[in-house]
Amino acid sequence: MMDTKTPKIRFNGFSGPWKKVKFGEITKDGMYGMNSSAVDYDGKHKYIRITDIDEITRKYNPDPLTSPQGKIERKYKLEKGDLVFARTGASTGKTYLYNSKDGDLYFAGFLIKFRISDNDPFFVFQHTLTAKYDKWVKVMSMRSGQPGINSEEFKTFELYTPSLPEQQKIASFLSAVDERIELLERKKEKLEAYKKGVMQQIFSQQIRFKQDDGSEFPDWEEKRLGEVLKIGSGKDYKHLGNGNIPVFGTGGLMTYVDDFLYEGESVGIGRKGTIDKPMFLKGKFWTVDTLFYTHSFKQIVPRFVYLVFQTINWKVHNEASGVPSLSKTTIEKLQIMLPSTNEQLKIVAFTEEIQNSISNLDSQIQGLRTWKKGLLQQMFV
Repeated sequence: MMDTKTPKIRFNGFSGPWKKVKFGEITKDGMYGMNSSAVDYDGKHKYIRITDIDEITRKYNPDPLTSPQGKIERKYKLEKGDLVFARTGASTGKTYLYNSKDGDLYFAGFLIKFRISDNDPFFVFQHTLTAKYDKWVKVMSMRSGQPGINSEEFKTFELYTPSLPEQQKIASFLSAVDERIELLERKKEKLEAYKKGVMQQIFSQQIRFKQDDGSEFPDWEEKRLGEVLKIGSGKDYKHLGNGNIPVFGTGGLMTYVDDFLYEGESVGIGRKGTIDKPMFLKGKFWTVDTLFYTHSFKQIVPRFVYLVFQTINWKVHNEASGVPSLSKTTIEKLQIMLPSTNEQLKIVAFTEEIQNSISNLDSQIQGLRTWKKGLLQQMFV
């Protein structure tokens, strides 16, 4: 007896149950990729490895763009309808559906390619973005060593499929959702590039602001950071109880406790580990010993400090050969150009307006992704 199910959400005009199939029944040409090293891009042959597939969007996103080394065989070139799977490591199960816009693409050895047959490739690809697939990968990839799934095992993944016209209808709808997300992402990228360019012009003083009465602000002055602020050290928090005061490390929010190390506006900068990701902090907070915080400001606005810290190449000031590290002395000796407090406030207001637009777009993107994830749970069985 055929195993069938019906999804919770369905387009009008379609009826009848979906039938269960194994992935191997709707694919062909399962094969492993090239065992070649990546070299500088030759201008034609693009190489796709596990790391070139974006973890979130599942788009081809190479950094840098590379080509496979040595003899290039056509059998490794991806074509329309090809779906590749990561077969080993922490990203086992990650997928990419070939897009002709990505050009001549050759897949690497840690990927497995399947050609979708008699079904809509985008519809099948969407199955690999569901929670059901994630659970299957987690179970199937368990090994004594690092995670992995081979070609024959991928073929056993079970999914439910409707008629081809219904698959195409679903694929078209979900593709439109993805296009909307991509449009918002492009807008966000353009705004981020605009902000970066404006910041460069502001801090090189190519752009200057005027006072409310139209007059010029005073010239910027050169100062050491230690002249306008102090660097505080984080501390261990494990002796504290549970509470509602956030604890921050170099990776961001860690937990909540019942006491605070500092209250007010501040900027956190890594002492050890991640030293190039400043974070703006406010209210009552605690930082661990790998995260410095700023305090005791003189003639400088904390929010302006945050902008300044974003312009500094912190890695240049790394003091360790192993884990990246900074010291208070190094930070406080850094020279900066400082405008008047009132011009700082103008700069902060201007850049925060841009950042608010970026954050709004990011919220829309995350909202659409969450909405789509919910749809997948109800449109697929």
